[in-house]
Amino acid sequence: MTRHNDEPVYEDFLDHHAHARRVGHHVLNCQPPYVVGICGSWGAGKTSFLRKLWAYLGGGFPLPDEVTRTLTEKEKKSEKKIEELIESTLKSWFNEPRFDFKQQCKDRNGNDRQLELVWFNPWQHQFESSPMVALLHEIRDHLTTSSKFLNSASKVTKIGARALFDTVVKFGSEIGGLAGAPKYKAEAQLPTASSIIEMKRGYDEADFSARSASQRFRDYFESAIESVAGKDGLLVIFIDDLDRCEGDVAYRLLEALKLHLNTKNCIYVLGLDQQHLE
Repeated sequence: MTRHNDEPVYEDFLDHHAHARRVGHHVLNCQPPYVVGICGSWGAGKTSFLRKLWAYLGGGFPLPDEVTRTLTEKEKKSEKKIEELIESTLKSWFNEPRFDFKQQCKDRNGNDRQLELVWFNPWQHQFESSPMVALLHEIRDHLTTSSKFLNSASKVTKIGARALFDTVVKFGSEIGGLAGAPKYKAEAQLPTASSIIEMKRGYDEADFSARSASQRFRDYFESAIESVAGKDGLLVIFIDDLDRCEGDVAYRLLEALKLHLNTKNCIYVLGLDQQHLE
């Protein structure tokens, strides 16, 4: 039955599966930090494309009705059967055996690389005090409850990772106001030579403090991701509906990605209407 609503779809009538596979290859083979923009006007299908890319990279998806309706109750409870159907569906969608996908996931030295995906919709958090802190909460909650992490990590490692991420979130909330140059109140009189020198000194000190704190934060953030995904692990963060946010929220989030969250193990995939955002 044809659906008429605004929900994203996984069905493909526009050859998006092939495009999603190509973008997926690019994501897996680029050198992070890196940002990929999926641009289009409202209603053009950005979220549907992001969901297809999410599925290709292993983020999960609902099995099509024509597949699930043929299952017996016993098969629906069989993890092995469901896994086989997922593999088969992904192969048919993207015309690529999952073995080839796993080869794409290897690092430059041919070693297996852990891939973690996070989905973040800033539109749902735009009335919170800081969009960056909301994103950090989302990353922390995903990574510290990831099945890969929970199945492989010791209890001490899990506690340590959670504590490290709690520190990252706290640190992130503290540096939220450091971005950008300090603001000076306009004076009625003309500035003197000494006041200009004093103003420059204050600017330089504030700028150094901001950059220093930002660098320390990036180090914490990078270490926290490594504690869960491993030294060569990769975190791919999907940010959808950025253009639907208030202008200040979108600006502050983009600023945070550039100043604080651009680490060597992060790739950001943004879904946006570039013209509307500008």
